[in-house]
Amino acid sequence: MWDLKSEKVIEKVQAHGGGVRELQLTADARTLFSLGDDGLVKLWDVERWAALRSFEGVAAAPSGASLSPDGRSFVVGTRAGVLRFWDVASGKERDTVYVLRLRD
Repeated sequence: MWDLKSEKVIEKVQAHGGGVRELQLTADARTLFSLGDDGLVKLWDVERWAALRSFEGVAAAPSGASLSPDGRSFVVGTRAGVLRFWDVASGKERDTVYVLRLRD
């Protein structure tokens, strides 16, 4: 993590195996949401930089993700055109949507 004012590293965190695709803060700025190339989604306590929860097997080949404004759910999209919706509290998948690509 970087301090933008001083431009210095303030904390080193091993978040994911591979690159990090998405980072989002919850509305209260107390929890950070991350999606890695490893297909893991993690929720982080921003004050302690500690993982609060990990969601494994969320998506193979993830292409992006978004946390809901209330922080209660998230969606992960894959390169194969699959959207998977998850509930944060239960840790369970709520729904799956398959997106079809139409040819011109």
